[in-house]
Amino acid sequence: MRRPTMKRHLSFAAALGIFLFASITAAHAQVRADTGSIAIGGSVTGSTVIIGIPQEKVDELVRDAKRPLEELTTQQRDNIVLLKEKLDLNERQVRAALGILDENDISPERLAAKLVEIAERFKALRETASALPGDDPKIVTLKGEAQKAIDAGELAKADALLADAEAEQRLALDRLAVNAAETAARRGEISLARLRYGEAAKHFANSAGMFSPNSAYEDKRISYLQKEASALLQQGDEFGDNDALISAIERYKRLIDLAPRQRMPLGWARTQDGLGTALTIFGRRQSGTAKLEEAVASFRRGTEGKDPRAGATRLGDDPD
Repeated sequence: MRRPTMKRHLSFAAALGIFLFASITAAHAQVRADTGSIAIGGSVTGSTVIIGIPQEKVDELVRDAKRPLEELTTQQRDNIVLLKEKLDLNERQVRAALGILDENDISPERLAAKLVEIAERFKALRETASALPGDDPKIVTLKGEAQKAIDAGELAKADALLADAEAEQRLALDRLAVNAAETAARRGEISLARLRYGEAAKHFANSAGMFSPNSAYEDKRISYLQKEASALLQQGDEFGDNDALISAIERYKRLIDLAPRQRMPLGWARTQDGLGTALTIFGRRQSGTAKLEEAVASFRRGTEGKDPRAGATRLGDDPD
């Protein structure tokens, strides 16, 4: 009696093996874990075979992903254990992956493939939050907590912790940028003392370049750009360098847009003065009066709101 039973078992195993092989071949499903990437194509039948659970059972686990483990059926808990082994994840990560599928409303026929994909992402995250050389103690602590959250399948918490770490690192970068900008500006001051105005302008431009536009240090960035324009003006005036004058005019016009009168009234007025001076010097070297007329308009804008006698004197007119 045992021999026929054994034969039936062997026949069933062989048939099951053929079915699994055919399913995988037909699916053209492929998972690449060696580089942390994943590629799945064609039908998801192959992925269902890989995780070892029928599609409808995966769908059931996804629907119950938020339920406490003790409320699940024995079969469901067994399936979770199987997923742990097949996907090489811990229990919390498996349940987190199932929860992600539920949150994103994945269609039933894609559940298995997406579950495999999420598992590969989890494995790629195993060293994501590791501390790096140069991290200060606070960053090390935040990254350590983030890695624990990843291991527990708490990706939202891990993301929040890494966001805090990123904010701390940006603050550190800002402090370094302020110090580096000040060092470059001091080199610019040394160049001014040596009457090397073109060289000074480059140093002040480097100082400004340490900060991104509209950052918390926008006023400091603008002050360096003003120094750059002033150095270019001196280079153009004292050394007959028309290219430097043209650059100074361009910088001053740009500064008028960067520092409007409403926000920086005094800085705006000084910029208008600088622009007027550069235009006057350049206009005197050119034929025609276009640049000089533009200079007069700039001076007038710069003296708006000031003592009218000061503005008229600046233009060379009788204040009375």
